[in-house]
Amino acid sequence: MKERIPIVRWEGGIPEHRIDDVAQERKVTITRGTYTFTTYATPCAYEDLATGHLHAEGIERSCIPAITVTHHQGYDQIDAHGTGGTWEHIAPQHLTVAASAIVRMAAFAASASPLFEDTGAFHYAFMFDGEGTCVAEAPDIGRFNAIDKAAGSCIRKGMALNDKVLFTTGRISVRTIGKAQALGIPAIVSKAPPFLEAIALARQAGITVIGFARKGRFTLYTEGAAEVEG
Repeated sequence: MKERIPIVRWEGGIPEHRIDDVAQERKVTITRGTYTFTTYATPCAYEDLATGHLHAEGIERSCIPAITVTHHQGYDQIDAHGTGGTWEHIAPQHLTVAASAIVRMAAFAASASPLFEDTGAFHYAFMFDGEGTCVAEAPDIGRFNAIDKAAGSCIRKGMALNDKVLFTTGRISVRTIGKAQALGIPAIVSKAPPFLEAIALARQAGITVIGFARKGRFTLYTEGAAEVEG
């Protein structure tokens, strides 16, 4: 996921030779039947990545009997086997989440992101239950890849997503809301802000959006399936 390489850091006009941690980036193609998706990702947890991504695209995990990974010169290929498998959308459950639980989620996310601390290049996604307990986590250079991996981890463990809170370290965009909507996730929390268009879509979809969750505070932007109580 990262490598240590020699660098020269300049500070105050003075060069200093150091060894630094640098994140890896790998071209990855996910295929299933005629469907193909290509991205750049951190080379780990490929089965989770494919499972979460395909589930958000409407393909049920039970209809993917196997996932194989092939390493090629310059890229990796993830082949999800099976046919059919479109699923009926699962509506998010109503959750009541204590404000103190959201503060705990943010504190946990801040303390459980070592690859970001080492490189400054990684996003993280966490899945929490309504009590604020982390049930899955995933790092990746791409914030949407991280969400796919965290979701895929839950799905492969047989966990439902429609009673979970997604915590992402990235900004909340329309695409973030779209993924949560497709996965049936009732609430999104981030240490970063949401975009205006994402707020509008979340209101339509009934998804609770919380931003700036850090240092003991947070901002509630939309009230949806997850209700925040003091």
